[in-house]
Amino acid sequence: MTTGRANRQTILRNTRGALGRMGLTTATASATHFIRDATRYDMDTRATSDEAHGYIRLGVVFTGTATAVGATTMDDTTLSQFGTGGLVGAIVRMGSSYATITSHSATVLTFTAGWTGGTPALGAYVVDYAHVAKIDYIDPSNGDMRIDPVSTDEVVAGTPYEIWYEWPDDVDAARDKAAETRCSPWRVKVLSKIIEVADWSQAAWAAGVGGESNAAATVVTLAFPEELFEESLLVTNSGATGYDASPSVYVQPTQQYRIWGRVSVRAEEASVRVRDITNTADITLSGTSTFTLRGWQWFEITFTVPTGCGEVQIWLGGAAAGCISEWAGVGILCDSETMVSHESRVLSEHDLGHYYAFSLPTTPTGSVSWTRIDGVNRRPAGDGVMAVFDAPPACPVYYSERHRYA
Repeated sequence: MTTGRANRQTILRNTRGALGRMGLTTATASATHFIRDATRYDMDTRATSDEAHGYIRLGVVFTGTATAVGATTMDDTTLSQFGTGGLVGAIVRMGSSYATITSHSATVLTFTAGWTGGTPALGAYVVDYAHVAKIDYIDPSNGDMRIDPVSTDEVVAGTPYEIWYEWPDDVDAARDKAAETRCSPWRVKVLSKIIEVADWSQAAWAAGVGGESNAAATVVTLAFPEELFEESLLVTNSGATGYDASPSVYVQPTQQYRIWGRVSVRAEEASVRVRDITNTADITLSGTSTFTLRGWQWFEITFTVPTGCGEVQIWLGGAAAGCISEWAGVGILCDSETMVSHESRVLSEHDLGHYYAFSLPTTPTGSVSWTRIDGVNRRPAGDGVMAVFDAPPACPVYYSERHRYA
């Protein structure tokens, strides 16, 4: 997705001056109440009122390579380009980390809140600052544009600017609204009593929250031709009987549950286990629970909650120390329930599309079939949404969910 600046400049180019113009400053401003672009505006045919009462958006960008990086500072002693205070409020970015500048000298940027995304390694940086002001008038004799409020003293020759006849942030707001409502793609999600497998804990195992034991779990972004789901969980054993565990599902004895999903085994033999956390024992499963070979295969398993059990977890991994297994689209539902809450990211029933009942193959050579579930309603649930079925689905269920851009 393009940045706000790139998006606005594309609009200005394509509208051929109907909404505004853009250019580069040609000289260092001797005062901060005006900027100069002699190339565009130094002509006798222009009136002093041209573009007056429009808005200007200045973008100040510095790039370079840091000479030192700390938790709350970044130095570049090679360029001495930062000035003495005009970059307060600007954003400095290094890799995937960024920080808001609270003070600076010519060579050192300071940000009291520290880096978002962690202190980065020494490398290239970008400092980006934006200033929006009203244009009072334009002087064609020298290309000066008088603005209010005054700009930062960091505006130098070559600074890009945009002139808009309407408030420039309206363009960003319109883009954001379109991205949130009209342009949001749909994703296939699993309807389940637990969070998506890619969101399972990657910390050491603990009761209630799950996590790793004798294994390391990493999230993999799926790509063609296996991107039925957006992400998977890769579990690499570091010892015998390794696994990554789901958060706990709290249950009652005699309830019957169904577990399903896809698995790709990169090494050794993978297995699905359901652990009785209350009694520290494995639960007997009905269906195939061990798998081999790299090709993706579906699985569907059922189990009955044993006497005295009130808490269970799904453990995904393998018995051998060298097992490497990949899991996607894993879900668990109670065969007798008709109401299932969606995860907290689903804010409205308008974010939900159709629900589908899947019939999964019992062998790797079998095919999948699915039908749309018409007897399901979307209802508010707390601060989220729940699915209410006319009858218990008693089968694997997937649905379409609107994916919101950041």
